[in-house]
Amino acid sequence: MNKNKIASVFLTLVILLSTILSPQLIGAANAAENDQDLVETIEKQTVEEQNDELSEADVLMDNIGDNDANNVGNITQVPEETEPETDETKVFHLEDLVTNETQVINESEEDEDSFVENDSQLQSNSAPLEAGLETESEDDIQPLVDDGNDLGSGIFKDVRVEINGEPINEGTVTEVEITDGLQLQVTFEWALDDDVDLQAGNWAELQLPGSLSGVSSSTSGPLLDGDGENVGTYEITSDGKLKVVFNDELTEKTERDGKVGLLLKFDVSKFEDDVNQKLEFGEEINKEFGFKVKPTGELYDIKKTGKVDAEINSKYIDWTLDVNTKLEALVDGSIEDIIPAGLVLDSSSVEVYELAVGSEGKLTPGILVSKPVSTDGGILKVDLGATDKAYRIKFRTNIEGELNGAYTNTATLKDNGTEKATSSATIEGLSKGSLIEKEGWRNDQDKDQIIWRIYVNKAEETLNNVKVLDSLPEELTVESIEYWKSDAWGNYVEWQGKATKFPIELGDISGAYVIVVTTNIDYAKFTEYTKELEFVNEAILEVDGSEKDRDDAKVTVERGTLLEKSGKETTSYGDSKISWTLNVNKAKHHIDNAVVTDTIGAGLELIEDSIVVKNVTKNTTLAATDYTFAKTGNGFTIALGNITDEFV
Repeated sequence: MNKNKIASVFLTLVILLSTILSPQLIGAANAAENDQDLVETIEKQTVEEQNDELSEADVLMDNIGDNDANNVGNITQVPEETEPETDETKVFHLEDLVTNETQVINESEEDEDSFVENDSQLQSNSAPLEAGLETESEDDIQPLVDDGNDLGSGIFKDVRVEINGEPINEGTVTEVEITDGLQLQVTFEWALDDDVDLQAGNWAELQLPGSLSGVSSSTSGPLLDGDGENVGTYEITSDGKLKVVFNDELTEKTERDGKVGLLLKFDVSKFEDDVNQKLEFGEEINKEFGFKVKPTGELYDIKKTGKVDAEINSKYIDWTLDVNTKLEALVDGSIEDIIPAGLVLDSSSVEVYELAVGSEGKLTPGILVSKPVSTDGGILKVDLGATDKAYRIKFRTNIEGELNGAYTNTATLKDNGTEKATSSATIEGLSKGSLIEKEGWRNDQDKDQIIWRIYVNKAEETLNNVKVLDSLPEELTVESIEYWKSDAWGNYVEWQGKATKFPIELGDISGAYVIVVTTNIDYAKFTEYTKELEFVNEAILEVDGSEKDRDDAKVTVERGTLLEKSGKETTSYGDSKISWTLNVNKAKHHIDNAVVTDTIGAGLELIEDSIVVKNVTKNTTLAATDYTFAKTGNGFTIALGNITDEFV
């Protein structure tokens, strides 16, 4: 009973379902049939459209001349027939969509395979370069042409410096020894802001520090970004700049950055002037690295030298102290210099300079610096404090009182109150000029003259109402007097004028003068003949009416003879003769009633008309009436009378 009831219910449900589903199944079948018709219509239409387009292209190509056929690529637009609009809706089968999509994917995969193959080849080519192999030299890498805009040095953001792999801290001083094996690695970081519109050929450059020169690696190479991609080239220019040129790799990207690593070397010549050098990177990076090499050559804890203003009439001495040229670290350095007697320190003259020490010991004064200075009690003290620098201290001492022949000065370097080293310097050979000084000599151009020279105030003192007196010997007469201003050595400086007699008045003076007096010898004043004549002349310096100093000079003159005789043979063929010459009174002595007697030797005969008498002093020939000639038994005499001239 129950089973029959259940079966009846199931049958009822089946009938109801068939009633509901039958209309839907019939509609679906009709729709499928309509879809098939639509697909056939679309396919037919597509074929017809393609045929129309081909026909249109044929017509277009027919219209292009032979010369235009090669310029098809320049046509910017091909006229198209406008399809009439239709209200029909195009329906694409799922099978068609799937087939088309599969084609696209296949083409993409084919392109990707090709790209992967090319990329693999690129990596294969670039790998030896990165490995440093010689299959392709870095020198062969040519920088890109900078045909774009200057991006500015601001793209360089930071720098890292290493020596032989050890990083150098910014703002510190690192001691280095410059050798052939020294490697200075400098790595620059660059970055492009996202808003920079990068184009291929854009470039930027950064000035390298002047302490660097050349490169120990290639001067150019590939520019890599943070992902290792080649994004351009870098090079070191001939004027010492780092230059980068970008390709188009980063033109459409963001987060663009990378590094450029260089192996550079120091410019050794820079250290020749100063062992302390800096690598200064400009405002873009704003970093500074200090380097110091150990100096060589003649170096000192302290060295003192001095220089006088003049070796004669010295007025002051300039002293120089070179301190700590070894560049050692001083905890509390100080200088002490005790000024010796006879010298007075000029406190306003003390100056302290920083002193640059070169790698080979060259010293170059630097800037004037302020250091605590004390000059109390005649002792110079300079506090240097904690330092490892070298200094040059300069000061002046004035000479006080009588000039000494030499002055010695000693300076001491102390560190933290303990003496470290001393140095002394001696100035010697100093002298003071005379107040009056006289000298004389026989005139080489005129043996009958004596020239006297009087030096006045070589001491260069300030003197008032100055007069120069000179008492000449009576055997001398004044020919001329001239005087000049001079230096302390007596060198003529400026001609002042002439005088006719003494005294010579110079007035108030503070400089030196030279007076030159030319005198003639009056031999007539000597009653007795002597072979030598001695002349003594004295000059007196008078200041304010009182004698200040005096000096004399002595000149000895050798006189000529009173009589000389000489002869020479003048024999010609068949005629033997001898010519005789008598020199009378070469000494120009005063002789009264002078008579010359000549005795002719045996075998000789006097030729009277050959006798000629001349006055040598006056350069005249005497007439027969000017002298008296007389023959003797074996010669002759000639009476000249009273003479002071020379005759022949």
